[in-house]
Amino acid sequence: MNFTVDIGNSLIKISGFEGSNMVLHKVFESSKIDEARLFFFNKLNLKNANAIISSVQNQVFIENNSIGKDVNIINFSYKTPTPLNLKYESLETLGTDRLAAAVGGSFLFLGNEVLVVNAGTCITYEFIDKDKNYLGGAISPGLMMRFKALNTFTGKLPLITQSTVKPNITGTNTVECLSSGVINGICFEIDSMIDSYCKSYPEIKIVFSGGDVFYFDKMLKSKIFATENLVSYGLNQILLYNAQKF
Repeated sequence: MNFTVDIGNSLIKISGFEGSNMVLHKVFESSKIDEARLFFFNKLNLKNANAIISSVQNQVFIENNSIGKDVNIINFSYKTPTPLNLKYESLETLGTDRLAAAVGGSFLFLGNEVLVVNAGTCITYEFIDKDKNYLGGAISPGLMMRFKALNTFTGKLPLITQSTVKPNITGTNTVECLSSGVINGICFEIDSMIDSYCKSYPEIKIVFSGGDVFYFDKMLKSKIFATENLVSYGLNQILLYNAQKF
C-alpha cells in the first residue's frame, strides 16, 4: 500500500492508496503533528509500504521512531522526480503542495491544458499545458486570511466567520459588507482568472480543490471539476512515478 502525508498550514492529511484508489483518509489539525505522527507510525501497517511526505511547514515529521519500520519514505521536494516538466523559474521556493496539486490535476485530464485552483489558507492557481509542462500560476490570500486581515489591520472591523450562502453585493450593515467584500471578491477573482485562461485555451479543464472547495464551488459561474483531496492524489501519483526506485 502507498501512504501520503500532506502537512499544510491548517491541516495534516494522511491517506492510504491501493493503486490510484484512496482507501484511507485521516485529518488532523496542523498543531497536532505529534498526534498525526503517532497515528502514522503506530496505527498503520507500514510493512512493505511506500510513503511520501509533503510539508509546507518547518516541523519534522520523521524522527527516530521511523527506524526499524519496513517502509520506504520519500521526503517530497522540488528535487523529487515528477510526471511533469517543471518550467517554474524558482523551484526552490515552490510549495510542495502546489506542485502535488498540479500533478493531481494533470493526471485527471491527461493531454489537456489544466488550471488547478486550490482554495485553502491561500488561493493558488497552477497551470499545466497539454504537454505536461508546469508553468506556474498565482497566489492570493484565502478566505479566513482575508477576514483576519480586515480585523487585524483595522481598528474597529470585527472578525467574522463565513456565511453559508453567497452574500448580496450590497451589504446593509458592517458584517454584510465584510462578507460581500471577501466572499464575492473571491468569487469574482476566481471566475475572472478562469475566464482569462479560457480565452487563451478554449479547451482548458478547470480543477477546483482545497479545504474551501465545497464552500465556493456552487457560488462560481464557471464550469469546474471539484475534488477535495487533490494534493493527496497528486502525491500518490508522484509516489507511483518513483516506485522503481524502491
